[in-house]
Amino acid sequence: MNVYQWLCVFAVPNLIFLFWSTLINKRQKRKEYEVAVRRSEIEQQQQVIKQQNEQLEAQNKATMLGVQALLRDRLLQAFKHYISKGYAEYNDRENVKNMYDQYEALGPNSVMTDMYNQFTSLPTQL
Repeated sequence: MNVYQWLCVFAVPNLIFLFWSTLINKRQKRKEYEVAVRRSEIEQQQQVIKQQNEQLEAQNKATMLGVQALLRDRLLQAFKHYISKGYAEYNDRENVKNMYDQYEALGPNSVMTDMYNQFTSLPTQL
């Protein structure tokens, strides 16, 4: 065999294999890089979402506490008013009951329960 034949038999197939394996390796590395970049983007998005969720939870808690404080204040005013009056009209009783139920749903309070029981013991006037 001459040199040309040796090259055709051994060198050319090896060169072709080397070219294809290099090309495939570059594609695989590019895909791995793209996956790593995408993972990084997803992690950043998840971090932003987590921060937003924490902010929303803090705002929600503040809103709930604010509503509870407003309901408590309004209930105290209503209880004092109707207890001093000595009676409550049917519609007033329904409004107070609704406020009290919502207040209790935000977190029970025994002082308000005692006052509500006093209120419910008042006579109803039409």
